[in-house]
Amino acid sequence: MPLTSPLAAATLIQVSTWAAVGLGLKWVVWVVQLQYGLNQPAAHQFFTISLTKDFMSTGPNVDPIYSHQGNISGALIGGTANTNSDGTGTVGTNMTRLFLADSVNGSYVQRVRFSPSATTAATATSATVIRVYISSITSGVTSPGNNIWLWQEVASPAQTADQTTTATNFIEVPLNFILPAGWTIMASSHIVNAANTSWTGVVIAGNY
Repeated sequence: MPLTSPLAAATLIQVSTWAAVGLGLKWVVWVVQLQYGLNQPAAHQFFTISLTKDFMSTGPNVDPIYSHQGNISGALIGGTANTNSDGTGTVGTNMTRLFLADSVNGSYVQRVRFSPSATTAATATSATVIRVYISSITSGVTSPGNNIWLWQEVASPAQTADQTTTATNFIEVPLNFILPAGWTIMASSHIVNAANTSWTGVVIAGNY
């Protein structure tokens, strides 16, 4: 930083940095302490200059950003079959919303985990294909290529759930991307769940 008189002879003493972490790293302030001599050599004066940068509102981001608050949500899927793989469906019927991104800054979505469950001991699920979608809507009818896009589908074999000594196996789909503000992660099952069983989808994410 260029200095002008009487700061031309200033000597840098200390630079300290702090960030408002509680505000999501929005502000970073550098406190610079300078020392410069007055007319008498023995006399010195100290002063500070605060330099502030707002990382959230100045042009494209050039620094790493991190989520500031965890966001984990999910829902049961497979109550209604959805035999379409292109994203056609109705949210709340045969298309299930698993996750809603932060309405202001969006969210980082890491993965979604699917686990079989049962309400009656030792009950087998039905084999199906579970599909994961990215969507720009939160309700209503989905329109493939316009407001919903297939991310991945996974084969989900039959498993016996709710057993005494044997655990079921979960299935994970990696995401690892930034979901825009107000967008959603959806899921569907190709067939309806077997009686007294369901699949639970849980999204692990963090809000910006």
